[in-house]
Amino acid sequence: MRRWTTWRRRNFLATAHFCVFSPTVRARQRADTRLTPEEAPSAMINNRTMKRSSSSGPTPADEVIGAPLPYAEGWFCVGTVGELRKTPVITRKIGDRDVVLYRTQSGAVRATNPFCPHLGAHLGTTGRVAKEAIVCGFHGFEFGSDGECVRTAYTDDKPPIARLEQWAVCERGGLVFVWFSPKGRPPSWEPAALNTRGFPMTAIRCRVLPGHPQDVVENAVDIGHLSVFHKFYGIEIAEPINFDGAHFHARYRWKQRFPLVGTRSVEYETTVSGLGYIMVNAEVPKLGLSARMWALATPIAPWRIEFRFATSISAMSARRGSAVADIASATLSKALTRAALLIVSPEATRDVPVWATKTYLEHPRLVKGDGPIGKFRHWAGQFYAGN
Repeated sequence: MRRWTTWRRRNFLATAHFCVFSPTVRARQRADTRLTPEEAPSAMINNRTMKRSSSSGPTPADEVIGAPLPYAEGWFCVGTVGELRKTPVITRKIGDRDVVLYRTQSGAVRATNPFCPHLGAHLGTTGRVAKEAIVCGFHGFEFGSDGECVRTAYTDDKPPIARLEQWAVCERGGLVFVWFSPKGRPPSWEPAALNTRGFPMTAIRCRVLPGHPQDVVENAVDIGHLSVFHKFYGIEIAEPINFDGAHFHARYRWKQRFPLVGTRSVEYETTVSGLGYIMVNAEVPKLGLSARMWALATPIAPWRIEFRFATSISAMSARRGSAVADIASATLSKALTRAALLIVSPEATRDVPVWATKTYLEHPRLVKGDGPIGKFRHWAGQFYAGN
């Protein structure tokens, strides 16, 4: 009996060791839990719902306050050019609508309504790219860059009215933005133009959370929380916040501790365009680095956003050297861009749990030192159709 028990114990331990340490089993486990970009947001929502099965912890904001602010119009990020290189046709959501993005053979990015006007197939399910056109795989209807049907798979006749509605799209620093207007108005402005020379393709992270783009952008003028919440010190307003049409610009300076390099004084130049685009430039002359960081909130449901944080670091010096030196700088820039996403994003996204659980106060009790929050909210009012 003792031999039998000992054999069972050894067999159990050997089986457990195989299940835990076997490369084959680990690979299968990773494959089972791997999510596509389209599956990830819903999985995050489901995980949140499971975590909320008990009564402990703050209630997500969208369950408490509903949606006190409507959808805003503007340019909102839906992904990167790199994503479209890997998957030429993808579906994203803005507000209560799907939008299908595709990249043509020449590299142009297009955005369209999702449903084929023939019999309603979703192009995110059946669509494929054919040179400069998108083809519905259900019946082979092909649509050109202007949305017009140019041919079908089985007849020479084209339907008299078969047109895909196009969404305005633009690119900034490898990021793809789509114009969204709840009232269907055309774009009247664009995000500030960028010189991308010396900057590699952005590295990006995305998560889904309760919130509204206005709360995210309000952080850019909330001076008070920088020292209290983020623990920055020596904060100076190097250039007052300047509101100009659909944009505003500000410049701050403070001291901040970084991993490996210690405390550094850094000047941050913030550029905001609408409620879906924040870009921060940071110069660190002693290290010869120039950094760009983006905070991008896209509404995907009432009081629910996709929040993207992106980085791009340039190590290109002002004095250009040989071709070999330029290649080395470009390689270093790519490596630093990926490293910066890992190092900077934890601090840059510390506000996420606050956004996800805070309420919206139409009349906040402001004090001196908060920053121009009242002026910001007056500025933000222009992005709500009808205001």
